[in-house]
Amino acid sequence: MTGDLVAQLKGASFSYYGAPETLHAVDLDVHAGECVVLMGASGSGKPTIVRVLNGLAGGYYRGSVSGDVFLGGLSARDMEAWRRAELVGSVFQDPTAQFFSSQLAGEVDFMILFRRYVLLEDWDKIAVYVRLSRSQMFQRHSAAIKRLDIKSPD
Repeated sequence: MTGDLVAQLKGASFSYYGAPETLHAVDLDVHAGECVVLMGASGSGKPTIVRVLNGLAGGYYRGSVSGDVFLGGLSARDMEAWRRAELVGSVFQDPTAQFFSSQLAGEVDFMILFRRYVLLEDWDKIAVYVRLSRSQMFQRHSAAIKRLDIKSPD
């Protein structure tokens, strides 16, 4: 253990809609400063553990979640998607399947630049950075907001 508990699963289970249980009573503690590697055979539920943590399991990926998830010491059960996204990030195994960039550095940098340009309302700079037209960018943004049922923190 190297720091504060930042993410925790207690007895977490998940079944994708119409499928047998993928995760069964998983316990996991992640402390600040730790590098956690999930290893296992294909189909053993590694991405599902991340999806339970980031809230995509049971939401975007339809199914049934049980057990407890804590992020930053808070129960994630009723946590808004925008708040959860501030606490948990996902990096895909296939770099070409990232959200906005085909390179990890670009993906990580995106939020920093995005926040700066949003404050300036400079959507054209954001569109150039993500190599999408302004229209394509807004289509992806709208689709993501709708799929994840994200509500504004205001």
